[in-house]
Formats: sequence, structure tokens, C-alpha cells
Amino acid sequence: MDALEQEQSSGSFTPSGRNDILTVAIGKPDHPSRVRGVGKGYTVRTYFGKKEHAADGMVSREEVTAIIADMKGSMQAEMQANLRAEMKMILSSQATSAADPDTPVGLSGKGSYEPELMRSDQQDEHVGSNVGDCVLYVEDPHKRLVGHGRIHQLGSNLHNRKMDNDQVRVTVEEVLVADALVPIPTEEVTTVGEASGQFIAWPRRLVVENVRQP
Repeated sequence: MDALEQEQSSGSFTPSGRNDILTVAIGKPDHPSRVRGVGKGYTVRTYFGKKEHAADGMVSREEVTAIIADMKGSMQAEMQANLRAEMKMILSSQATSAADPDTPVGLSGKGSYEPELMRSDQQDEHVGSNVGDCVLYVEDPHKRLVGHGRIHQLGSNLHNRKMDNDQVRVTVEEVLVADALVPIPTEEVTTVGEASGQFIAWPRRLVVENVRQP
């Protein structure tokens, strides 16, 4: 007992809970319902207090690490799914554009183009059955011959607008009356002289095909 007291004084022995100096000296643990050496009426719980437990609802470090790992995995999976969906949409859009024959593509291959410039570059391919000589008339107010021209069957769009069914695309090859007003003027062309060598819409009723005067 004296040796234990010296050890306690020197700090080499530290009593803890029910493992006090008396219990160690005797070599037997306290009775569960009372405490040795403190008198009657004291139980282990009233003397030493309740045993401490981990607070309810507390999360361990390992659980926090697992939760963070799950969150990272979910976020990465969601980002990958969104990226795959976006790439699929882009590829689908590109495939649709490539398969659509009505989608115009310019000379650069990027979809930006000038429709009439492209038509002008391709006009030599249509020389023959799609081109015919003609004479051109105007009404001012009477029908009058104003030039010789050529009919070009290159589609129904001209100068970024759709021609009516009663109109035809022509070029004025020979001007007979330069100051005569064209039947369908544009911002650039208002007279027959200004229409020389250019594509212009002309009413079908004022065009006589396959006629070429010497």
C-alpha cells in the first residue's frame, strides 16, 4: 500500500475510475453495487459517475471520409453522363446537317455562303439544255422589244428571294433600249442597260424563247 502511495505521488501510478489504489492493493475489484472505503450508501455510479458514451448522432472520421468519397463519385458520374449527352447531341446535329441535301454549304465548307455567287460559279455546268436564247419585252404601256437574252434554269431562288411561278431567270446579252425600265427591278438594276450580263427575273409572258435575231 505504501509503495502504491509513493507511485501515486511520483506520478507513476494514476488511479482511474474503479481501478483506485485500494482496489489495486487488495487485488480484488469493487462489488458492482458499492464502493470500498467510502462508507455506506455509495454505489459505483453515484461515486464515479455515469460511464461516458459517444454522443448520439456523432459521425466518425471514417464515415465522413466514406461520405465524401461517395459524393465525389456521384459528381464525377453525373459530369461524365452530361458530357456524353452533349457530345451525342453535337454528333447527331452534325450528322443531320450532312444528310440534309437542302442545307446550303459554302465554298469554305463551313455553311456560310453567298447563294448567288455560288450559282454564278456553277453556271457553266448548266450551259446546254438549261440555257436558251430569247428576246425580252417590256410593257410601257405597250409591249416593246428591249433586248436579247438567255434563259437560265438554275432553280427558283434569285438574289435571296424566291421567284414567282410566272417569272423566269434571264441574262441580258444584247441591250436594244438601255433606258427602258425592267419589269422586275432590284436595288442594283432598274433599267435594261444596268441589267446587261446579270441574272434578273423577268415575267414569262414578256419572254419569247428560242428566238435570236441577227
